[in-house]
Amino acid sequence: MKYKAIKYSLFLISFLLLSFGGNRLFIDSIYAGEPDLSGRRDSLKMDIKPEQKIRILNWIASKYLFTNPDSSQFYARRALHLAKQEKNSNGLILSWHYLSLSRYYQGEYVAAYNHAIQASQLADSLNIARYQAGCYTDIGMIETERGNFRESLKAFTKVLSIHEENGDTSSIAATLLNIGLVWEHLKEYNKAMENYKEALFLSDLVKDTLNQIYALNNIGVAQDAILKNVDSALYYYTLASNLNQRYSRSNYYSQATLSHNLGDIFLAKGLLNAAETHLVAALEMSEKYQLGSVRLSALETISRLEIEKKAPRRAISLAREGYYTAHKQEFASVIPSFLKTLSGAFKSVGNTDSALKYSELYSTVIEENQRKREDEEVKKLTLAVELAQKESEIEFQKRLVKEKANQNQLLYFLLIGALVLVILLAYLGFRLIAAKNIVDKANSQIAEKNKQLSALNHLKDRIFSLISHDVRGPLKNMEGLMELIMEGSLSDEEREKLGMQLREQLEATDSVMDNLLMWSSTMMREGPAKQDFDICYMVKDCQKNIQYLAAKKEIEVDFHYKRCHTVHADPTMASLVLRNLLTNAVKFSPPSSKVQVNLAEEEGKMWVRVLDQGIGVPRENISHIFDLKQNQSTPGTWGEKGTGLGMPLCKELVEMNDGKIRVKSEENKGSEFSFSLPLAKIIL
Repeated sequence: MKYKAIKYSLFLISFLLLSFGGNRLFIDSIYAGEPDLSGRRDSLKMDIKPEQKIRILNWIASKYLFTNPDSSQFYARRALHLAKQEKNSNGLILSWHYLSLSRYYQGEYVAAYNHAIQASQLADSLNIARYQAGCYTDIGMIETERGNFRESLKAFTKVLSIHEENGDTSSIAATLLNIGLVWEHLKEYNKAMENYKEALFLSDLVKDTLNQIYALNNIGVAQDAILKNVDSALYYYTLASNLNQRYSRSNYYSQATLSHNLGDIFLAKGLLNAAETHLVAALEMSEKYQLGSVRLSALETISRLEIEKKAPRRAISLAREGYYTAHKQEFASVIPSFLKTLSGAFKSVGNTDSALKYSELYSTVIEENQRKREDEEVKKLTLAVELAQKESEIEFQKRLVKEKANQNQLLYFLLIGALVLVILLAYLGFRLIAAKNIVDKANSQIAEKNKQLSALNHLKDRIFSLISHDVRGPLKNMEGLMELIMEGSLSDEEREKLGMQLREQLEATDSVMDNLLMWSSTMMREGPAKQDFDICYMVKDCQKNIQYLAAKKEIEVDFHYKRCHTVHADPTMASLVLRNLLTNAVKFSPPSSKVQVNLAEEEGKMWVRVLDQGIGVPRENISHIFDLKQNQSTPGTWGEKGTGLGMPLCKELVEMNDGKIRVKSEENKGSEFSFSLPLAKIIL
């Protein structure tokens, strides 16, 4: 996990460089050959034309982007203010562009997005291709950081079409690299690799060294982090590094990143001396040129290298330095890696107190990160609910305003004359009644909306609770059991017992995930994928899948039928319903009892009945056993846990397939759960 986190952070570094690389012509074509930074600041004091001053302010903003985003923002705002006064469209686009990038590098993505949108709208109205490409590249970068990968893909695809129309091969290659990184986020790894290789081909074609370096690096990272092919990754990193060293323009950031990547690969291959050479070079270069993120990555990897070299005290020193620097500079993504390294290093020197301290800190940080992700999801859902409520209120207000206007119009016509007074009064009365009906209907709709939103909130809270307790809990338990097994200090009997516990935890978690995934699937798609299938085959398959669980309690699962039938329904949904019913039957049955599955045809439907000899359902619970709000999980005869999600899900899936579900039960005598599916139509 630690290794993946570091490699992923380097992937993002590469992405930022490429995104700006895509904008290279957007910046350099305007300011090529300008004097140094101090000279341009001094020129602002001179009596120059406003247009020149705007250009200089934006140029200074571009030079401060990486080193001091606050200063970049300051000069971009001055340029924006002057460009607005002078109505200078080009200056406005550039000012918004640099404001967007400076906010982006400060992590203020909402503000960055707003500036980028303003720039893109003006660029579109002027139809200047290079400005449009730069603005939509900004939007693609920002949307990627915000997790809106589909929107990011749309923006980069638009950039690609602009460059293709203009035949700009270098910019096409840079944009393909950006698109490849978005496909990575979407876990479409084949598409990502296709884009990287096409970008490399185009860069080679036009001898664009910078994009060749980026393409080789990205392919190397993909080979390493995704395909786990360290030899192939080493090959591409080496090509990129050699090419970068021959590159005529200084590119210290890329060289430091590539040195770190090479060191990481050599460490993975166990070549410690080669790893140390490259990692030290990356560290020295990052310190010399103030490349903060690369320095932290190098510190983390070197600390792991020192552990491999049996030098835990040196590892502790480096990891501590990295940990405190990451805290100070708010590089939260690498903090868990340093904490885990510190815990392992202290453990190797026999300092159990410090090892435990950093291990607990590691667990706390991981839990906090998880909680933050969950909080973000809750915020998104809350915002969606609030937005729906506001939209409903706005629509209601619009209707009221419209009705008020109609009423005023009626009153105006009443004043025309006494001759039409009776007609107008009758018409007014009619309109008032209609208005009241509309208002009543709107109020009813709002009440229904609020009821639906309340139900959605309850469902959201219930599912979050299930994920938190019934998925995270077993996973934490499994992690603890795995650590005990891997320590190697257990007897064969203890390992076998822990193995059984692991299998039970996995089965329970698998059942929860099946139900949750199917529930979410039914929420997102329009309806079931119905088809004709053999009901007997489906029952036998479910019987086979439940056999292991039944064998543990010595429960016999019998299937009785006179002849097989073909039904018309979604086979996946039907199978999940039967598996839930069989699992519950085994769960609530005593050892050495029997569970039966019967088929019966009734009025054009096939009924599947599951009968057990278990503890039964209390009479007061039967009425709400299929209600998600009221249904609560009950432990089985061996204390097996449940989620309370299965029965409500079964009811919903059966009804989606035009069937019904029933239950008959008597305490301590057993239960009969049955559901129906439509028989397939026979075509003569």
